[in-house]
Amino acid sequence: MAYNTVVISSGHSINCQGMSDIINEVTEARRVVDRVYDIVKASGKTCYKYHDMASSSSQNLANIVNFHNSHSQGVDVSIHFNACNHTSKARGVEVCYYSQFMLADEMSRNISKVTGLINRGPKERTGLYVLKHTTKPSILIEVCFGDSEADCAIYKAKFEDICQTIAKTLIGGITVPSNSTNSSPTHSAPTNSTTTTSKPSGDSWVRRLQEECDKQGFSNQKVDGIPGPNTLRGCPLLKIGARGNITKLLQEKLGITADGIFGNNTKSAVIKYQKSKGLSADGIVGQNTWRKLLGL
Repeated sequence: MAYNTVVISSGHSINCQGMSDIINEVTEARRVVDRVYDIVKASGKTCYKYHDMASSSSQNLANIVNFHNSHSQGVDVSIHFNACNHTSKARGVEVCYYSQFMLADEMSRNISKVTGLINRGPKERTGLYVLKHTTKPSILIEVCFGDSEADCAIYKAKFEDICQTIAKTLIGGITVPSNSTNSSPTHSAPTNSTTTTSKPSGDSWVRRLQEECDKQGFSNQKVDGIPGPNTLRGCPLLKIGARGNITKLLQEKLGITADGIFGNNTKSAVIKYQKSKGLSADGIVGQNTWRKLLGL
């Protein structure tokens, strides 16, 4: 996947420090952001960067989210460094995600491949404030462990490779074959390999759902407006707290206000729909509920 616009920020702030050990998280995150910004801009793509100055954690998080949401297009990226009290087993790169498993997996694999950092893989973190409250596809990269001498040595030696890889994974130009042994995503991606941009066909709502699931990394399926097994497998679990275009499509299908935010009103509508279809009425849109919504 490739984006024409990258919106990137460093974690924490100089007045609200994160991890500081062998390396300082704020200092190094800013270095990575600045270099990735330069690489993306040099490619001709659009890039926006942000370093916050807030002195409280709550204001820092709010400022970062506001910055990202002020740009409506592209992908959101937050740069961080990990720490685990000098535990020797805690090493490597990992990429946290809210719904972008495929992008997180690709990013973690690519950084590991070019640097030799252990690939800790994609980590679903729906409770992280930045991932939860940004409105575009988003990932949070934990570049390495800042309290690991081995990781920091690799980071310092491979700084440019790391920045080039982050940029090129986002805008296109690098792909590392998957050999990840990390845990599977919450939502498995269909293997239908053809994505088409041919003349629209089939059901309009289904077609828009297929397009959005492909765009957000849940699937790589044929966009034909015809619901089938691949369409069903590409539909993510939706529940309280979910937000975005897939939630908006769900709300549209349920006939309620489509604001893209899965709140109590959406949960109530889902429960009502589930009851009408003889499903377990838990207010969570899983595979059984999607199957009914798709008419399968």
